[in-house]
Amino acid sequence: MNIGLYELDITPPLGSLIPGGFAARFSDDVDDCLFVRAMVADDGERKIALAVIDCCGITHDVVTRIRERVEALAGMQPATVMVMANHIHAGGPTLNWGEEIKQDPVYLDFLVIKTADAIVLADKKKRPLSPKTALGTAPGLGFIRIFRMKDQTLVTNPPFGDPNLGEPYTEGDDDVLVLGFFDGDKPVGAVVNFACHPAIVAKTYTSADFIGALSANLKEIYGPRFVTLFVNGACGNINHINRFDRSTAAPGRHVYIGQQLAEVTVKLLQEAVAVDAEKVGYAVDTVRLGLRRPSEEALLEAKALIDGFGDDFMHQTGKSKQYKDVFFALQTLWRMADKNSFVDAEVQVFDFGGITLFGMPAQMFCEYGKALKEAKGKKAIVSIFANMYLGYCPVPVCMVPGVYEAKLATSSMLQSDSGDKLVKTALELCEKIHTNPVKEAEKVKK
Repeated sequence: MNIGLYELDITPPLGSLIPGGFAARFSDDVDDCLFVRAMVADDGERKIALAVIDCCGITHDVVTRIRERVEALAGMQPATVMVMANHIHAGGPTLNWGEEIKQDPVYLDFLVIKTADAIVLADKKKRPLSPKTALGTAPGLGFIRIFRMKDQTLVTNPPFGDPNLGEPYTEGDDDVLVLGFFDGDKPVGAVVNFACHPAIVAKTYTSADFIGALSANLKEIYGPRFVTLFVNGACGNINHINRFDRSTAAPGRHVYIGQQLAEVTVKLLQEAVAVDAEKVGYAVDTVRLGLRRPSEEALLEAKALIDGFGDDFMHQTGKSKQYKDVFFALQTLWRMADKNSFVDAEVQVFDFGGITLFGMPAQMFCEYGKALKEAKGKKAIVSIFANMYLGYCPVPVCMVPGVYEAKLATSSMLQSDSGDKLVKTALELCEKIHTNPVKEAEKVKK
């Protein structure tokens, strides 16, 4: 197997808008640089390419432009290229959300070139490497953030010490799967799959959160050319805070998590066994998902909130005390004005010597990630925000008031059956890998 790895710096300039919150933040410093990291695997007949971007999310039109550049420079078909965001909350301006969070077209032009070039350069640098894999766990780093309270309601991120605090409504996912690439006995890069919200760093400086710390730690151990492609798993309901331990919310937690993940990765690389990777495969398709619309009650509540401000409504900004309520009121009205009742979601699957990489377009809850992994005997890597940004994909039981991830907005508008449809489509694609690559490529182009 010929494998190429490459990374390029994509740190935005100072003054760039930072997505990941309700209000605008602008970068005034760089804590650590951002990267796009790419891997190309070539079995002699087919090539597949994976690119992971340090950003909050990436839209499908941008991915299309990346694929077009890769096809022009390297001849790779669009269906063989997967581009995903790792969902950091201190990255560059790649998303539109609400009034104040806007894409920067200049930065997107830069990102398209850098991402495509990272893939092309990985293709040029490919050489015979031995893929090996191992599965482990990293307990105590990620926690379910939705609680079933004592009064039986479901609440996202309840306060520390809340007398009504119950227990997490489900179990999390501590799995860490590592796919390492070896030159003889020396690891030169790895895909690391773990599920946790990288929303620890949310200040006015650029940072790749715990993902940057993970990469830095592995470079210290294996050398500066080691490339870490961190694939964020189904983390829609998982973050870094244990509601029974205030220390998990302390500043600098992202450094600790990066260090711990690095230690687990090193251990797994030492234990890794060879992957029977004579062939690579891919398949892609779209599934139509319904979009939610606000209820009459929600519309009346939004109108009442706005009317209550009177003339002062025009002065409500991200710095205002009640802006979060204003934000969701406006989101309710915007969702009502949107005539689209569905979205065509792209699902992409790679096979690498029996290891399945599921490219999922939404921020799946961990239940869906675990279902995909169990279906493949845990020989699977599950991603969020691959090739698209469709916001949260909660399980039906969590589609209730009190659950932030279900609150209607640009970041949460899929109907409650969307997760099951996405999982079903992904598993069906596993049966179609290698069947008709030309047809799959045409689907992507359309």
